[in-house]
Amino acid sequence: MKQIPNSLRDRAEAMVQISLASVADLPADEVRRLLYELQVHQIELEIQNEELLRAQVDLASSRDRYSDLYDFAPVGYLTLSTHGVIEQANLTAAAMLGVEKRLLCGRKFSDFVSRDSQDGWHLHRRDVFNKTATCGCELRMAIRDLAPTFRLQSLATPDERGRVSKFRTALSDVTDRRIAYDALAALNIDMDRRVGDTTSELARSIDQLRLLSEAVAHLGEGVMITGDDLDWPGPEIVFVNPAMCQIAGYSASELIGQSPRMLQGPATYPESLEKVRNKLLSGESSVAELVNYRKDGTPYDVELFITPLFDATGRRTNFVAIQRDITERKRIAESLRQEHELNGAIVRTSQNVTLVLDPQGRIELFNPYLEKITGYRFDEVKGKDWFDTLLSDLDRDTMRRLFSLAIAGNATRGNVNPIMTKDGRRRFIEWYDAPLTDSDGQLVGLLCSGQDVTERLDMERHILDVASEEQRRIGTDLHDGVGQELTGLSMIADTLMIALSREDKPELQIAERIREGLQRALAQIRALSRGLNPVDVDSAGLMSSLAEMTARLSQLYGVTCEFRCEQSVLLADNQTATQLYRIAQEATTNAIRHAQPTQIVISLTCIKNVVTLRVVDNGSGIVESESPLGMGLRTMRYRARLINADLAIAALAAGGTEVVCKLSL
Repeated sequence: MKQIPNSLRDRAEAMVQISLASVADLPADEVRRLLYELQVHQIELEIQNEELLRAQVDLASSRDRYSDLYDFAPVGYLTLSTHGVIEQANLTAAAMLGVEKRLLCGRKFSDFVSRDSQDGWHLHRRDVFNKTATCGCELRMAIRDLAPTFRLQSLATPDERGRVSKFRTALSDVTDRRIAYDALAALNIDMDRRVGDTTSELARSIDQLRLLSEAVAHLGEGVMITGDDLDWPGPEIVFVNPAMCQIAGYSASELIGQSPRMLQGPATYPESLEKVRNKLLSGESSVAELVNYRKDGTPYDVELFITPLFDATGRRTNFVAIQRDITERKRIAESLRQEHELNGAIVRTSQNVTLVLDPQGRIELFNPYLEKITGYRFDEVKGKDWFDTLLSDLDRDTMRRLFSLAIAGNATRGNVNPIMTKDGRRRFIEWYDAPLTDSDGQLVGLLCSGQDVTERLDMERHILDVASEEQRRIGTDLHDGVGQELTGLSMIADTLMIALSREDKPELQIAERIREGLQRALAQIRALSRGLNPVDVDSAGLMSSLAEMTARLSQLYGVTCEFRCEQSVLLADNQTATQLYRIAQEATTNAIRHAQPTQIVISLTCIKNVVTLRVVDNGSGIVESESPLGMGLRTMRYRARLINADLAIAALAAGGTEVVCKLSL
């Protein structure tokens, strides 16, 4: 087998040897022609060789430029297999992926893709091999501690046999663009939200404007909007509401375009207008009361509130005035002022006690008459506790209790209690009170009025003493005079009966009836005398007198009358004992007269220096005739006041009446 030459020269020499063997057989002309052709072909080959050398140099230069362009392109270039393995990469791609170029080949591109973009990379590779056009996507990468966003543009490339086994990808860093896009998207979302908010705010503003318009239209006060010109003839009216037209008597068309000065007249004080103008010129609101005139010429009082309006630049544009017709209010205020002045004059000149206490019992009003009888000036006692200032220790608790009842709505009517003057004297006042409330019905104080009944009580006590003394004198006269006469007549009758009995005269029976009648009359005279002067002066007189009274009532009226006193109650003051006896006597007499009881119990106790007299009956109870205006009850209350005792009269739930008199020793 012939050996194949290893170089072009060997091949050429072999061909020349073959040609020389053939040339030996050729004619000379043909050899010369062939030689010429060979020379020409040699020159042509030399020229082609030079061109090939230049092309080779150009190709090498172009290859170097391509290499530079490929490696140093601003875009990363990758060649990847169907499984996503990097086969070739330029320097830019290596720098973008943070790996040296020599270490990049053979690694999977998915190693550089973040977890949340793995599905996107998988879908991108599938699209590259399913489509003939360029496919693009954006992936979030995981490179060191960074998370850039890359834009991939990929195209599948077939090999020499037409099989698609790899694809080329261009990488571009779009992190800034993605950040800008996200910011733009967020901005768009925020803008949409703001547009929505603005739309909603505009809708709310329109609704508020509509509500404001409706409110102004239905407002009870007059509303007037004018321009801002304060020079003569004044600002021009640009708006009035219906209430303003009703107050002034003009229609809206008659007012708009005119100056508010058309509503003014002779009684409108220029000083007030000047004060309003100065306030408005200084940029402040103004409040004033003026006299305006209606269309028919009638004046009316108006309360005026004017405030300036400003635009966004702070320039004054308008004035808005709210006007309220206060004619009726001023009339009522004047009427109240006159009434207040009249009431004040009445209080100042009244010869009755007038006192106002707050809910805690502090003094708020103290009229001159009360100053006169107590010796205190109002400024001395204003705000002080009434009970601590003008009541004695003995009366303070009782009066506080009555005050609490009055505050609770149980008004005091005719209760008599003493007060202490500045010099230590006691003055007795008959009280009447009424609660004071505010506009909401809340209690704000107690009005107490009364009469100084000290002289009257002294006179009544004197009269009662005189009457008591007269009763005692009559009782003594009956006992010592008529009683003695009846006793003598009774003795004469006894003698007559003895004489007649000896002679057996028929007049004996008449004499006996006379003697019995005289004895009955003597017994009644003695009982009447005892009733007119019931209580002995000794300390046990009250108990014995009450016991005798119950026995006498049981005997005279057939009523079971019982006196209970478990322990001795000793009263050294005969006057006090007499009044307690009279109270018990009046209570039992009223019960027998009006309630038809079958049982009456009188009890007398003394606990902790408090003497309690209690009269209880089982009759029909207190009736209309025994009201506080009845003479019997009035007498009992008066007697209780004389000895500074508390008297309570109440109907019992089971029937009957209970009278309780308590006296502190």
